[in-house]
Amino acid sequence: MKYYEFTEPYYALIKATDRNEAIEIYEKDVADLEGERFTFSEVNPSFALLKISREITEKTSDELNVDKILHDFSQIDSPELLVIDSSLA
Repeated sequence: MKYYEFTEPYYALIKATDRNEAIEIYEKDVADLEGERFTFSEVNPSFALLKISREITEKTSDELNVDKILHDFSQIDSPELLVIDSSLA
């Protein structure tokens, strides 16, 4: 699995097998890109983990639990939307 960060028109972090699957997930769960320009790139797992941990700590008042975040991150074994633009959530 690979990680893809979309930055335009809406932010999203997606885990997918390839670029095409990432685009499919983005179009289904974030925004229909038909005829629109968009920007995205593949990012490494460490970057994805950092983004997810920031998202978790920003949305909760809980202390950062590194073990739990690492465990949850390692359990994601299927393609999915991991983080979405807060204006869409």
